Parts: sequence; C-alpha cells; structure tokens
Amino acid sequence: GLAAALLLGTSLGPTAAWRHAPIGAGRVHFEDRSTANLEAFLRTRRRAIAWAADGLESSVAIDEGRGVALVVNGKSDGHARGDAGTMVMGGLIGTLLHPDPQRVLVVGLGTGTSAGWLAGVPSVERVDVVELERAVLEAARASAPVNRNVLANPKVRITINDAREVLLTTPHRYDVVFSEPSNPFRAGVASLFTAEFYQSAVQRLRPGGIFLQWLQAYEVDAQTVRTVYATLATVFPWVETYQTMSGDLLLVGRRTPIVYDVPTLRRRLAEPIYRDALALAWRTEGLEGLLARYVASPALARDVARASAGINTDDRTLIEFDFARSVGRSAGFAVDALRALAAARGAHRPELVDGSVDWERVEDQRLAMLAAEGVVPQVRPDYDEARRARVTALAAFVAGDLAGARAAWLRQPKEPEGPAELALVASALAEAGDERAVPYIERLRAYQPLEAHVATALLGWAQGRVPEAAVSLEAALRGYHDDPWPLPLLMRQASALAVGVASRDPAAGERLLAAMKRPYALSMLEDRRVRDALAIASLVGFERHCRDLLASWEPWVPWAADALSARLSCYERTGDPRAWPARRDLERFRAGEPLPIDAGLS
Repeated sequence: GLAAALLLGTSLGPTAAWRHAPIGAGRVHFEDRSTANLEAFLRTRRRAIAWAADGLESSVAIDEGRGVALVVNGKSDGHARGDAGTMVMGGLIGTLLHPDPQRVLVVGLGTGTSAGWLAGVPSVERVDVVELERAVLEAARASAPVNRNVLANPKVRITINDAREVLLTTPHRYDVVFSEPSNPFRAGVASLFTAEFYQSAVQRLRPGGIFLQWLQAYEVDAQTVRTVYATLATVFPWVETYQTMSGDLLLVGRRTPIVYDVPTLRRRLAEPIYRDALALAWRTEGLEGLLARYVASPALARDVARASAGINTDDRTLIEFDFARSVGRSAGFAVDALRALAAARGAHRPELVDGSVDWERVEDQRLAMLAAEGVVPQVRPDYDEARRARVTALAAFVAGDLAGARAAWLRQPKEPEGPAELALVASALAEAGDERAVPYIERLRAYQPLEAHVATALLGWAQGRVPEAAVSLEAALRGYHDDPWPLPLLMRQASALAVGVASRDPAAGERLLAAMKRPYALSMLEDRRVRDALAIASLVGFERHCRDLLASWEPWVPWAADALSARLSCYERTGDPRAWPARRDLERFRAGEPLPIDAGLS
C-alpha cells in the first residue's frame, strides 16, 4: 500500500504526451534518433500543449508546438495557420458562387476561421455556427489573428449542440451551408456524411442555395471517395470539386446548375474580402487564382457516383469503417489522379459565360500555390521547357535553396505573377545582391510587407550594407508578432539572417534579439525562434539574455544536444540553481548516445 502511494505521489500521470497526441490513431512515428527518442517525444508534446480542458463531449487542447492547433481527443482538428487554405477559402467559395449570400450556416467551429471570414462578406447578415463541444471556443479565441476575431463579431451566433439536431429543428433557412466536421473515422462523425444528413441540409437551403462539404484527400482510398460522391449525389445533382489544400477537397453541391459568369466573378474577386483571402490563404489573385484550385465539374461527380456501389446512410455508415482502415497510411488515392481523370473526360473546367480565362496562368498559379503551401510541385510530361524551369525553381524555393530557385527561374522568360511567384523571385534575386530584385520587392510589398522587408534585408546583406539590412530585418521580426500570414520558409530565412547580422554588428544584434524575445503570432516557428535567439545572445551577451529565452522551453527543454548544452551553459554562467538538473539532463542525454568506434581507445 505504501509503495503504491509513493509511486502515485511521484508519477506525472497521464500527461499531454498521451492525452493530447494522436498515438491511438497510429500517427506517432518515432524518428530513428541516436538517443532515447521516447524522451524527446514526451518533452516535445508536454512543451507543446499550452492549454487543455475536459469538456462535456471531448478532451480539448491547444497545441503550440508548430503554431496554434486545435486538438480534440488526441487528434489535431485544425491548425490555425497551416490549414488556413481550407478554413478561409472553403466557405468563401460558397458565398462567391452565390449571387446574394445573406445567411450562412457552418457546421463545426474549430479555430473559428471559416465563420470569421464568412462574416466579413458584406452581403452576409448572419453566420450561424453549430459546435458540439463548448471547450472548442478557447481554440477559436487563441486563433484570433487568423479568424478575424470571430468571437467578438456580432454577425456570428454560436450554438453548442449537435448539428444533426439543429438542422432538423431550426426554423431558419440559409444561402450557404458549410459542413466542416472532423475526420469521418472519428466516432459519430460519419453521420455528417450520410444521405439523411444531406437531405436535412437541403431542406434548410433557400432556393439557389449552396452546400459545401469538406473531405480529406489523405489517408483515404478511391472507393471511399467514390462513396462520398455517390452519397452527396443522392441529394445534389450538381457537385463540383475544388482542392482547397494539397490534402483537402471541397465538394460544392447545388440543386441547380452552376454557371460561372466571368465578369461578375472578376468583379467580386476584386472586393477586399475575397482579394485578401486569396492573397493570404492561397497566395494568389483573381479568377485564374481561384480556378487554379478547381478539380472537376459536375459531369465527373455524376459519372463517379453512378459507378459507385455504396451509399453512406444512417443505418449503414460505410465510410466510418472505410476511413478507419486507412488511418495513418497512404491508401492510394491522390488528387492529381482525380484531376487527371477529370481532364481525360473533359470535365476539368467549369462552364463559363461572357468571358474567357487564361488557362496557362491558371496552371502556373496552381503550381505556385502548392509551393507556398510547402508542397514540392511535380513536373508533368506535357510541360514545356519554360514551365519545367519554373517548377524546378518552385521546388528549390520550398527547400530553402534560393540560389537554385534563382538559377532555374532565370532559365525561362515569364515575369512573376501573384504573391507566391513574387516572393520567390524577389528573395532569390536579393540573396545574390542582384539589383533586379528591387522592382519585384516593391510589387511584393503590396501583398506582404513583411516578406518585402526580408527580401530587402537579404539584398542589403548580400551587398555589404549591414546596417540597412538590420533595419529591414528588425521590421520583419517585429511584424511577426502580429501578422500570422508570412511564408514560414521566408521566416526561416529571416531568422538565419538575424544570426549572421548579429555576428557582424553586435549593436544591431541587440535590436534583433529584442525583436525575437517575444513569441510570434500563433507561436509560429517557436523552436526556431528560441534557438536562433540563443545563437544571437551568445554573440551579444549570453548571460544577460539566456534565462529569458529558455523560459519558454522550461521545464521540457528539447531533448537535443544543442538545447541541453545551451541550458547548462546559461545556468552555470548566471549562477542559477537549475544548473544541477540541467547538468544531470545533459549527462543522461549523452549516456544514451551510441559510442563512436574509437571511444576509449588510446
């Protein structure tokens, strides 16, 4: 009895590593490290969880390990920045295609991003949100920098209830309904993908209303996707397909045909809400940018539905088990295959009236958007040499290889278009000290001022103008505290450059360090911020700054040699009593490292 009591008294219990990690779904993969990777995993998870609560329906947490993310029952159900392409544009596609959207329903609050942006549409008078778990509101509060402060928007009404029940009982009618639940393999979620659910949704749509269904395009097989199409088609005869992000599909359902009036769409896409959404969430612009995410017309959806054997119903939720079988593994379905099938059947473009679209620009924007998302675009056999060069440049840009991106881009004649290509060309030329970067930097500034600051700093550094580079770099670093939208790959370039500037100009290093001491918006690049800030501190006065910087890591300092060594050095040099446990942790880490072949040999 006493031994058990002592064990319980010293145990950490079920900490965040187990309660708020997707270990039960097969999504925790220990890397092949040379030390105890379990310890690294435990510390990473415990450090990442910034807030947690047990709600009535679910265990909910806010994970700041790689930027703010909502975690429900151990699974991430929305990364505030990383999933913005879907959460911002998913609902807005519906209001854009509707001639006069006034009332919108969103199933699932999540980070609040969809509801917040929908409420920004001028014609929308009210956005109703149905959320099952009240604790999720805390994640929406933490995601305010991307969701337009949704919880304070008087247009938004949040109901804590089951979406099925609300749709069956509400007296309200809607112009747009956006169903954005969790993954269908989660218990009960497949009921939001059934024919009966779609029937209840269509009964709440006004004439000409649009129903939007988010669907994961990862860890799913083609047959399951076919079942979803077939089920949706039982209620909506016209279903279009968009790719909101590399791993997400959006199915747009209508009871009547969908026609794209080109002048009207171009005019509406120039409105601030749509212009900003395209530029920030998709890194593109205009009708060509929108259609870069278009995958298939209703003709393909009808053909796929007719060829499918199963329908997902309340009595037979096929997809719950189909999705469960493919959790944590690649199941063979790819959006590119769906896109190719649509093209082969002539169903890859929408029906346009009163105008035309530059389809070459559409393809270039599609490739650029993938790169901005961090996905390496692939060269297709039908690409000409110029486009192959652009794809090569984009791939190098994703890898952080600005020299490679510059060399590839300069092999083709096309001028950069849109915020993604401009970011590439401006930063790649600037890194080489090439004055041709200047006009591109100014064009980029109109879309993303902080990225223009980074490119200006790269140019100044390459040209030996260190004080000027430091001024631009400081402006970018300070801007990161409030702006969550800059490309992470350029944020990493800025962070590395800050260390270089500090090595040449300690006074400038002090200013840069001051700008890096506070976490960035949504805790983006948190570990990178702390590591590079510690490197700068070592150049300008380690003892004066190190304890403040280490505070965001304690007590779960990364289980890595550089972090543990910096911690020990800091506490020993500042006389901090935490030096002893810091030394113990570093020795324990080193003891777990395999010995080299010559260890102990004379």
